[in-house]
Amino acid sequence: MPNFPPLAPGEMYHVCTRGNNREDLFTSDHDRRHFLGLCESRLLPVADLFAYCLLSSHFHLLLRFREPSVEDLAPGNAPSRVMADMLNAYARAFNLDHGRRGALFQRPFRRVLVKEPQQLTRVVVYIHLNPERHGLVPDFRSWTFTSFHAILSARPTRLGREEVLDWFGGRRGFAQSHTGAYPFPANPALDLERESKPTT
Repeated sequence: MPNFPPLAPGEMYHVCTRGNNREDLFTSDHDRRHFLGLCESRLLPVADLFAYCLLSSHFHLLLRFREPSVEDLAPGNAPSRVMADMLNAYARAFNLDHGRRGALFQRPFRRVLVKEPQQLTRVVVYIHLNPERHGLVPDFRSWTFTSFHAILSARPTRLGREEVLDWFGGRRGFAQSHTGAYPFPANPALDLERESKPTT
C-alpha cells in the first residue's frame, strides 16, 4: 500500500482514487452529481478546483487547498482531513442509496504534488482525456462529468478557469492541447490504467 504525505496548503495536487476491490464509485448520473455537490460544499470553501473528471470506478481532481485562516487551523480542518471527510460523506450516501456496506474507496486516496508548469498542462489534458482513454465514449468531449467544457465556456463557474487558461496561453491553446496524443500521468502512482479494467 503506497504511503502518501498529507496534503499541504498552497500546493497543487492531482488527487485520484478508485473503488475498493475495483467496484464502481458511480453507477448513475445522480451519483456523479451528488459527488460534485459534495465537492462544492465541502472542498470549495477551503480549496480551489482546477480540473476534474468522474468516470465509473475512479475520479480525478486537480486542486489546491488555500492557506488557512486562524479559525481554520483546527486538526479537523487540515486538507487531508477535509478530503477524507468529503469522501466518507459520499461513501455513506452511496451505501445508503445502493444497499451496500463497507468501504467504498480504496485507501489511502492517491495524491501527487504538481510543481512544474509543464506538469500542470499535462495533468489537465490527462484528466480530460480519461473517458475516451477508458472507452466510455469515442470522443472525450461528449463526456458530461468533466471540467473541459466549463473551462472553454464563458459561463459562470466556480472552477479556477482563468488560472487554467493562463497555463495554456488562452482558450485556443487550451483547446489545441487536447487534440494531440494521450499524455502519460504525472506520476506512476496515478497510472490506474495498469490496474483497472479497460472500460472503468
